[in-house]
Amino acid sequence: MPSPLSRLLLAGTAVLLVAGTAVTGSGPHAGDSSDVDRMPFDWAGVTVVHGVLAAGCLVVGGLLFAALPGGSPARGRAGVFLAVFVAQGAVGVFQSLASLPSVAVILHLCGSALVWAGAVRVALAVHQHRTTVPVAEGPSPRLARPTAVADT
Repeated sequence: MPSPLSRLLLAGTAVLLVAGTAVTGSGPHAGDSSDVDRMPFDWAGVTVVHGVLAAGCLVVGGLLFAALPGGSPARGRAGVFLAVFVAQGAVGVFQSLASLPSVAVILHLCGSALVWAGAVRVALAVHQHRTTVPVAEGPSPRLARPTAVADT
């Protein structure tokens, strides 16, 4: 189950970043002059879509985290991804409620790069986890001691 979830997380995060670009490109962000042409999207609408996509990615990330075995590197990366993702969401909510201060916008843009890198790291770790062959219990047949040979 983890592999389809990791692919869904990666695809969902990619779509989330595209929607975030639409939010940034269509909104009234700090530092813009009135002469700058913005993307022709309804800023409030794309912001809601961006938030819904983020909630979906958070759910998929949580399901993936729960599906991975405890102590595995893949689960560790999924946990770090979720922590960064929640922090990124907090910055996004803050910037919306605080009338888009430029520092918050910059932090949110930098955070998006961390979220994408985290999603890629999770997907790679899950892939590596799935392709690792478990080690058999006991000695290898080639290394086992031979049985006693009858004296002749």
